[in-house]
Amino acid sequence: CFNGIWGSICRTSFSAIDSFVFCKTLGYDGPNPTVYTYNSPFGSGNAPIVWNYVNCRGWEQDIHECTKSIYPGFTCYSSYPVGIGCKESCEDNDIRLVGGDFDNE
Repeated sequence: CFNGIWGSICRTSFSAIDSFVFCKTLGYDGPNPTVYTYNSPFGSGNAPIVWNYVNCRGWEQDIHECTKSIYPGFTCYSSYPVGIGCKESCEDNDIRLVGGDFDNE
């Protein structure tokens, strides 16, 4: 959220390292997040782009620690958001349920 408006991140120079830190920020700790810079299954987006040129090193615990350009200090078309597919890690013998109406089903 930026100035009270939900926004997107521009796909320009968004990398696998950036996506790893982004997912870590959301609580996902799985390996190799998927970065969609073109033809994202999430669509082209309809929110304004609020961040561009995100540059994480990989050690950051939160995406806010990464360098970036913040609106209005850049140009990026609103149809150019990055899409990110985060993954959860698992260990042998872990189980999980998906598709239920509640967290425990």
